[in-house]
Order: sequence, then C-alpha cells, then structure tokens
Amino acid sequence: MREQTRTPTPGAEAGGKAPGGFHREHHHQQAPEILGTDPSMEQLSGGRPLFATNRLQIVTEAGNPLGIETLADLADPSILFVTSAVEVPIGRYTAEVLARAELTVRPVSLEESVKGIVTKVSTGEADAGIVYATDAAAAHPRVTSVNIADEFNVIARYPIAALSTSDAATRFVTFIRSDEGQAILREFGFGSP
Repeated sequence: MREQTRTPTPGAEAGGKAPGGFHREHHHQQAPEILGTDPSMEQLSGGRPLFATNRLQIVTEAGNPLGIETLADLADPSILFVTSAVEVPIGRYTAEVLARAELTVRPVSLEESVKGIVTKVSTGEADAGIVYATDAAAAHPRVTSVNIADEFNVIARYPIAALSTSDAATRFVTFIRSDEGQAILREFGFGSP
C-alpha cells in the first residue's frame, strides 16, 4: 500500500496570487502534472531539483509521560512502539534510523501510514513511534515530539519536476522553489532542499 503523506496546499489558507498570476488556491488542481509529493519518489528523482526536505522525529503521547528522550529508549521492551512495514516510506526510513543507531526495536504493530502511527500514539494505544517532523508538528499538542540525533536521522528529500509543458505546471514548480514557496513550506515544518 502506498503511503499518503501530508503535503500542504501552498497558500490555500491565504489565497492570493503566486508569481506569474497563478492562483495559489488552485495549485492542488495541478498535482497530477507534478512529480514530488512522496518521499518514496526520491530514488526516481534522476537529478530533478529538490523542493523540500523532511526529518524524522520520535512522537510520544502528549507530555511524554514515559520520559522518552533518545532512540535507545525505544529499545526498552516495556515501551509500546509502532511503525510501518519497510514497504511504506516511513517504515523504511525508521528501519534505517534504527540500523544507524544499532538498535533492535520490536514494534507492537505495523501501521499502514504515518497517520496510523500518530493515531496510535496520540490515543495512548502506543507509547511511541517515528514519523516525519511535519506530521509531528501537525499532530501537536496531541503528541510530543522528541528530536532524533543528527548522526542517526534520515533526511527525506522531495524532488519536483513538471511532467507536462503546461504553463500552470511550470509556474507551480517555479513558485514552490521560490523564496515565497519555500517560506510557506517552512511554515508546515519542511526543510529547504
């Protein structure tokens, strides 16, 4: 099953026009012509420019009642950890993070998506999971985020390219990579390419 990642519709809450007269509230209508809203596309980027990055974070129940501070805490068998199968991008990234940290963590369940991980943790059905920083921020205050040390973290890179020669697709790619587009993405927790 393909994971659905949360990608904001840039500027939708503010309306207005992007450079070149392209209406920001209509960007989502151009999505079929754009490559680059799923981190699993990273291996297909073929040198295409990046438009955003994302880091991973540990999420815990609100307030972090068990005091989880590091990846090593997740290896405690009393911690109920959830993730996704490695076929799902977040599951693959989580496995890579744990391998870098040389940790074995046994999940109590494999969720179909980041949303499933956040739901299990925010409802107290699990103690912790690893998700994209953007999803952790969106779930606040229902969950508490714990940073993962840079030496173990994985950066998801999002490539973008117009898949057609339409003016709308070209303007969208230009806009999303512009200073204004990057500022909107930062508001949602994405990093710069």
